[in-house]
This record gives sequence, structure tokens and C-alpha cells, in this order.
Amino acid sequence: SDMNKEQRKNLHEIYAAGLKAILLYCNNKEAVLFPPMPDQSLIDAFAEEQVGTPRQHNQRTYEAECRVYRALERLDVSDDIIVLHGLQYTKIQQALFVACTGKGKAKDIVGEHDFIVIVRGKAVVVFEVKDTPFDEENFSTKKNSSTKQLEKIANLIDGIGKRYAATVNVMKFSVFTSVEKNSLNMLDYYNALTEQETETIVFKNDVICFNAWW
Repeated sequence: SDMNKEQRKNLHEIYAAGLKAILLYCNNKEAVLFPPMPDQSLIDAFAEEQVGTPRQHNQRTYEAECRVYRALERLDVSDDIIVLHGLQYTKIQQALFVACTGKGKAKDIVGEHDFIVIVRGKAVVVFEVKDTPFDEENFSTKKNSSTKQLEKIANLIDGIGKRYAATVNVMKFSVFTSVEKNSLNMLDYYNALTEQETETIVFKNDVICFNAWW
């Protein structure tokens, strides 16, 4: 093995925790979501001087994630599905599966992802949720940020698959819960995207009619 004793111990702990979760929660044929609901530590009303502040931004992001969460919760499919929300991983966990560079302690959180949908036997579908005011600069910034985050988690999932000699079909999507597709035709940034790139964007109407989109 190319792993030392400490790495094997960490890998065993991850495997044991996953197995325990499956045995406890995944014995039915319905979609299983972890955790049951995004945490609500934010308020939903702001004074005039708070509009545009980081706290309001965090509230908008929370609400956007709730919309996607509810869409996944209502998903009516026959596939065996597990949904992971807000998955965080540490530097030492990342290093078990992919090259990990940069400063920081072993137990520092180095990554977090909004939604990972495991469709057992078929694919892993990853969603990065963005809520943004409608304008060219905001949309392009959030789309580029989402693409980088999706690549990071996709590389990690691929590394996990390789560790267990498995090929994982990873599908990546950026979700904009407040943006309608037709409204983007006026943006130069959107019009410059390839067809393949636009197909990885999930819009407001797609979230509302999520079963049809899926």
C-alpha cells in the first residue's frame, strides 16, 4: 500500500462512519437526505442600512439552498438516492485521495460543497448553489466561482473512486435559483458560453419543475 499507518487509520474511520450512516438511515427505498434541513442561524428581515451587507448575502444563500433542498426532497424517481448537504472535509481527509497543497493544519476545513446526490449504481451529481442579483458582473463572477468549486469536489470524488478501483460518473451543475434562463440572453458573458457549458446551469424554473428537469 502507498499509505502509512496513520492514513490507513483515517481511511478506516471514514469508511466506518459511512457504513454506520447507511445502516442507520438507508434501509428504505426513498431518497435519503443528510442532514434533514439546512441550519437556520440567520434572520429573514433587514433594516435599510443592512441591505447589501454580508449578513443579507448569507441569508439569500441560505434561502437559495432551501429551495434546492426542497426540490430534491420532492424528487419522484425510482433510483436509490442519497443527498449530502453542506459536506465539509478537512485537509487530512482530502490528502487521503488527492494531492493536497497549501498551508494549514491537518484538521482544518479545506472544502465545503452544497449538494452531492449519490445515485447508487449510476452517478454522483454535484450542485453548487448561487443566489445573485441579475447583472453581467454578478452572474459571471458567481458562475466562475461555481465552476472552480465543482472541479474541486469532482477531483476529490474521482480520487475516492480511484482509491477503491472504481470509475465514478460525476455530473456537475451550477444552480441559480433567482435567475430565469430567458433573462440571460441579453448578457454577453452567457451568450459566449458553449452549449455544453449552458447545459450545466440549472435555472429558477428548473428548480420549480425539478422532476421534469431531472
